[in-house]
Amino acid sequence: EVKEAIDNEVEQLIGMSSAKEWFTDLRKKVRLVERTGDRSILKMCMNVVITGNPGTGKSTFARLLFRFLHAYGICTREVFVEKNGLELKSDHVGGTTPLVKEAV
Repeated sequence: EVKEAIDNEVEQLIGMSSAKEWFTDLRKKVRLVERTGDRSILKMCMNVVITGNPGTGKSTFARLLFRFLHAYGICTREVFVEKNGLELKSDHVGGTTPLVKEAV
C-alpha cells in the first residue's frame, strides 16, 4: 500500500527526528479524522519552512511530505512544484513576488 511505503520511507530518514515526529502527529490526526469523519481536525496552517545545510535532505523531505499529504488525502491535487532560489530570484526590485505567485 502507498501509505505503508511512505511511512517506511519516513522511518528511513536519517537524523530527522523532528520531521519524523511531525509526520507521526499528522498521521494520528488523519486516523482520528478517518474514525470520526470530522475533517475540521486537519484545518491547520500547513505552511512549512524547511531549512538546513546543503545535502541534509531538505528536498527529499519536501517530496516525501507531498507524497504523504497526497496519500493521506490531506492534499487532494496531485501537483508538486519544486523550485530553487535562483528560479525565484529576480534581477530587479519587486520582480520576485510575481515569480513566486506564478510558481504557486
